[in-house]
Amino acid sequence: MIIMDKKNWLSCGLRLTAKLLWIIIYCFSNSLVNPSNSVSYQDGVYEGSPTRFIQSGNFWGKVKLTIENGKFTKVEFQIVKDETEIFNEFYENNYIGNPYYMQQCRNDWKGVIAYPRLLLD
Repeated sequence: MIIMDKKNWLSCGLRLTAKLLWIIIYCFSNSLVNPSNSVSYQDGVYEGSPTRFIQSGNFWGKVKLTIENGKFTKVEFQIVKDETEIFNEFYENNYIGNPYYMQQCRNDWKGVIAYPRLLLD
């Protein structure tokens, strides 16, 4: 049995969340692989969260995709802790004194900003 403290849950939760977003990107957009392919998706607003897969963890991702005229027009992605705290660019302040986790928060924040843009034209 692996015992994980609060800081290890951050690492695990953020990595699982990043994997979830990459899976969504892969499933929804083959135009990343072949830009000449024209793909059209059903218009609507789609939301997802992997909480049922990582119920023992404190961190998970929430994704909201908006599709208009067959194209992604908006991608919202958040990492949430315990349904009350949203991971953001200031989250590293929770780990002052631990440069490894502070840097991890900075790197993860860059992913939160960059990954959704991959779905937009």
